[in-house]
Amino acid sequence: MLEERVLTGIPISEGIAIGCIHYVKERKEMNFPEVNIPASDIEKEIDRYRKALRSSRLDLEEIQIGLAKEGSIEAVTIIDSHIRMLEDPFMTTLMEEKIRKMLLNTEVVFHTAITEYEKQFSKMQDAFFRQRLIDVQDLSQRIMRHLFCSLNSFEHDKIRQETLMLSKEFSPSQIAEAPAHTVTGFIANFGSPTAHAGLIARSKGIPFIAHFDEQVLQEEEGAVAIIDGFSGKLILHPLEETLERYREKQIREQQKNEEVFNLDLRSITRDGRSIAIYANIDTIADLAELNRFKGDGVGLVRSELLFFEEGKNRFSEESQQALYAKIFEQGPFDRLVFRVFDFGGDKRFYSDFDDGVNPALSLRSIRFLLRFKEIFRTQLRALFTAAQGKKISLLIPFVADVEEILEAREVVDQVVEELKAIVAVDLEIGAMIEMPSAVILCHQICDHVDFLSVGTNDLIQYTLVADRQNASMQDVFKSTHPSIITMLKMIVDAAHEKNKPVCICGEMASNPLFTPLLIGLGFDALSCSMRYIPKVKKIMMAVDSVEAQTLTKEILKLRTATDIHRLLADVYCQYQI
Repeated sequence: MLEERVLTGIPISEGIAIGCIHYVKERKEMNFPEVNIPASDIEKEIDRYRKALRSSRLDLEEIQIGLAKEGSIEAVTIIDSHIRMLEDPFMTTLMEEKIRKMLLNTEVVFHTAITEYEKQFSKMQDAFFRQRLIDVQDLSQRIMRHLFCSLNSFEHDKIRQETLMLSKEFSPSQIAEAPAHTVTGFIANFGSPTAHAGLIARSKGIPFIAHFDEQVLQEEEGAVAIIDGFSGKLILHPLEETLERYREKQIREQQKNEEVFNLDLRSITRDGRSIAIYANIDTIADLAELNRFKGDGVGLVRSELLFFEEGKNRFSEESQQALYAKIFEQGPFDRLVFRVFDFGGDKRFYSDFDDGVNPALSLRSIRFLLRFKEIFRTQLRALFTAAQGKKISLLIPFVADVEEILEAREVVDQVVEELKAIVAVDLEIGAMIEMPSAVILCHQICDHVDFLSVGTNDLIQYTLVADRQNASMQDVFKSTHPSIITMLKMIVDAAHEKNKPVCICGEMASNPLFTPLLIGLGFDALSCSMRYIPKVKKIMMAVDSVEAQTLTKEILKLRTATDIHRLLADVYCQYQI
């Protein structure tokens, strides 16, 4: 009998998975002949390429439909970005020009172009380019399979039992296409909770752990193993008692996930303190799910993400107004917070400006909008007109200081004045606190806004100087870092001293582990990823706010992220009902 072994990596997507390991080899280089194409036949060759693009699009649209049925909203958005890449000039106009110029079969031309693209991007260390490279490789493999061979990239039809897929790295579409009834978990060398593959796994609710040497583990092909997506552990050759313990834990998790939708969940602590639980919204489709997931309103509309499905003129005033009107038609909402366009950084909607070698430290969010004010004004005109006098909470992202707030408010006031003969604007303005400078100046910022919203993902990234999309930074990118907890306390204290409400969004708000801490810190509202709202509410109803304040005082005295995490984990276990 083989000895039980426990290996530890990092958790990418939580949950328990039990199954047999199946090693997915790296995709081999496709071997295809080089064929000279006569000039008279070149249009037929281009038509063959266009058909491959259309077939790839149909594949992705079918994947989207399946993900939407599963409620995997974030995954739908990521796959949509792949569909848009099929319309990129690099994939269309440029590729067709190369086919005409090289007079070779499309496989050779396409492979040559993609290989050159990969060489350029592989030299770049920025996380955005790393993710872009993965997406392009994923999409190019799909196109090539339609050009040259069969489409089954993941051998799903050969999987007959609960299987833990093992690979060096998984592409977004591999995770998206995985049938949840047979593929129960993922193990990889490379992976990050904020990379597209990780986000899709979380959206689908499939456990995923990373930072394991897949070349060593491939020797365990067919072996029974357990993935603990909560701790990041991989248990090889588990003993019967270990299997039984994890099966029971797995059943308890499944029951909790199923039962939570039937509970009478309220946004109130055990001792009667009301704390609103809002939803983060990326698409119009999300709004239809708001009631099912028991959200109290919309705490964050990521307005730039609404336009993923739009065409070339997606940011025209008419296009924006029509889309915003659809949102208001879904109401009324207890709260509806629009974050103005957060362009730049990892969201490159506009390509005609230079954002430097490090986009995360360049022209993004309100900096971008104040540089290109007509884009800002266009969005405001469309939004205010679509609202038709309904209450709007406007959120200014990536605020560094008071000066930016004042300049942004000046633009807003100009648009309100411009539209006053057409529509009355019922407006409140908030600042998104996600930079250390904004934390330090929080008291002053509060004097010029109606509310605050804390973006924890960027706050952690810029405070700890740790790229949140870089897997190698996971041991540095820590939500439980003492500086982060101290900053959150500073923000809440500043807001309440000025009698301004403060909400927290980002991964910390969506993680029930942090719910007692956030209650104890005094946040007035939490804005979560949709699927986590019931879990957060369930924990909240079990927490006494006075006890949570005592817990927070203890946490603020601790000196290490490890100690803080350990205490939060102990408290969380106590609230598991």
